Amino acid sequence: MSLLDLFLKKKGISGYEQLTAEERAIFQKWSDELAGKPITIEGLKDFLKSQQTINLSEFENFENDPKKDLFLKVYSRICRQIVYFIETPEKVRKIREDALKEQIDGSIPGIH
Repeated sequence: MSLLDLFLKKKGISGYEQLTAEERAIFQKWSDELAGKPITIEGLKDFLKSQQTINLSEFENFENDPKKDLFLKVYSRICRQIVYFIETPEKVRKIREDALKEQIDGSIPGIH
């Protein structure tokens, strides 16, 4: 029995079925959060890309003071560099695989 189930029982609710649609949505959200979904490299990359989008919209504000502009530039560069660090091994792997496939197929002579 989960912690949420124990909470519902304490409140006199015998099961998930007794909850309203809104309460079920909240229950599901809390259940997912309590499950402790692990952070993945892909999730981190997606987060950093979304931060870059948010950062860009803030950077386009002409009323920013110089300190904020500098912060936004540095933050953007850091996010971009981390994404680059995450994506580079996959890009290199793809290039090497393609080169090997070309060699195996004999379509392009020579080594890349």
